[in-house]
Formats: sequence, structure tokens, C-alpha cells
Amino acid sequence: MPERGGTFTEQDTRTMRQSSAGSPGHAGLRMVRAVIVACALSAAAPTVAQSLLYAGDLVSTRAVMADLAGLYQARGKPAIGIEMTGSTDAIRQAASGDVEMGGTSRRARAADRQERRATLYPVAWDALVAIVNPGNPIGNITLAQLRDLYLGKITNWSELGGSDQPIELVVHADALEGIDYNLAELILGDPGVALARTRTAAGTEELEAAVEDGASTLAVTTYSGARSRRVKLLALEGRSASVPAIQSGDYLLYFPLYLAVREDSRKRREVREFLRFAGSPEAKRALRRNGVVPFTDGLSLTSRQLERADLLNGLRAGDEPAPQS
Repeated sequence: MPERGGTFTEQDTRTMRQSSAGSPGHAGLRMVRAVIVACALSAAAPTVAQSLLYAGDLVSTRAVMADLAGLYQARGKPAIGIEMTGSTDAIRQAASGDVEMGGTSRRARAADRQERRATLYPVAWDALVAIVNPGNPIGNITLAQLRDLYLGKITNWSELGGSDQPIELVVHADALEGIDYNLAELILGDPGVALARTRTAAGTEELEAAVEDGASTLAVTTYSGARSRRVKLLALEGRSASVPAIQSGDYLLYFPLYLAVREDSRKRREVREFLRFAGSPEAKRALRRNGVVPFTDGLSLTSRQLERADLLNGLRAGDEPAPQS
């Protein structure tokens, strides 16, 4: 379970993954109910009964909820029960009222009747990054190369300036998982397009571990998650991902992280109070430490999305990306 004041560590994710071993991907996960232990609380702090439940994907949980839940409880607020699941299930559990909050790294699908019942509040900005093994000599990838990789047009490292060997391209088994959903939408123009792959991973932790262990492996994950892994983060069009680069929009593949809620929840007051806390200076500092931009600190990104869409549309039409100012 999370320790050190709610910090969600790599070991925590492995423990949760091992607890769900034997199930094929997120759809078959046995839910792992874990109450955040706020070790940052003083010994004299009063014990507060758990009163809010959260289910979230790994991206949102480790970047947002794990730390914020501990900080929230340290203020004498209710403890938050954390359940690890997938992006789709997180939205659906919030929509059905099974949990009060669902952490998801993708937007709800308008065509999905269950997902439409949830209201999504953006809380942070993260970014997609291509990762390779630390021993890989490649340091940069272009948008066009990334597109061609996931269309299956690039299959060998020599096409990216590396040695003559096949690329082992790893994607999530669940195409609706937030990382792959955003990747298909941003790079291929349609979140429903199947990504090329040579193997699949049951979840994000497994995907990242495959790159740590595989000399010829490439995958896309999030900046917030990749920072703590033994991987090399590739620059995109010569720009490296960072919190400042995400906030300014100079690093192009940014996307929001959401908390999904049901507006008619019996605990809507408590949920709203937590949402307000998520925008507090204390929470914002924690989010930045975790490698994401607090949503309200990156509001200019919403206006830059049209500019970015034009650039990405040009890419999909075969045009060269325009230089970024």
C-alpha cells in the first residue's frame, strides 16, 4: 500500500499487479481495494473513517490521487479508498455510483451510454512520451516517424537511425486504455484505429517494464510515469518533455487527466470539497512533483489545441510539421 505520506511507488504497482495475476488485462482484474495510509500524519492526528471511494487507472492514480489522498487526510479530512482498475472501468464505476470518483487518463466516449452518465473534471495535464531502453542510441523521434510506427510502416531500427534489427513495439492489450486511446487520437486522428504492435501488455506497469528489459523495445507511456522508470525518454521533434514544456505547449503530446464523478452522488458535497482541494496550492505542488501540470496552471493549452490540431492534421495529410515558436 502507498507509504511515505501517500507516495505511490513502483513497488505498489507491482504488488497490485501481482494481486490480480491470472486475469487477462484490466477487464478481468480482480479489484484491489487499498486504503491510503497517510504516514505523513502525526501520531496525535485523529483517525478518520473512510468515506470516499476512488477507482482509477495507473496513470491517474500515481500522478494525482495517491499523493493527494494522503495530503487530504493529513488535513483531517476523510480517508479515500483506492481501487486500481482500467480507464474504462474507472469512468463506469463513477457513473454507476459504485465509487465516488474515477481517475481516468482519457475523456469519456459520447457514444457509450454508461460513460455519458459521468461528469469529468480535468485536474492535471500529462503528456505522451516515446520510451526506449537506456542502451538504445536513438534520442529523438519525429511526429511523422511516430505515426508511421503505429501504422506499421516503420518496423526496423535502421529506419530511425539505429542498427538493423526489428523494433519490438509494445502497446496495451486494451485499446481503450488512456495512453493508447490518446495516442491513436493525437497521432492517427481516430481513437478507434488499431495501433500496430509486435506484442501487448496487460497494463501500463507491464508495458514500461518491457522497455526496461528489452534492448529493441519501444513503447509510449506518460511523462509522469516514465520519469521513475529505467528507460530513456525520446525527445519529440527535438523537444524533451518536462513540466514547463508541457505547460507551455511546446511539447505537443499533452492531454488532461480527469476525475469522473456522478453529479447526483449521495456524497457530492464531499466530492466537491475534494475537487476544491485538488486545486489548492498544496495539491498543485504535489502534482508538479509528480511530473504533471495542475490543470488551471495550463489553461492556455486549451486555446492552443486548435493550433496543435492543425499541425497534427497536416502531419496526417503528409505535410512536414511547421516549426514551433
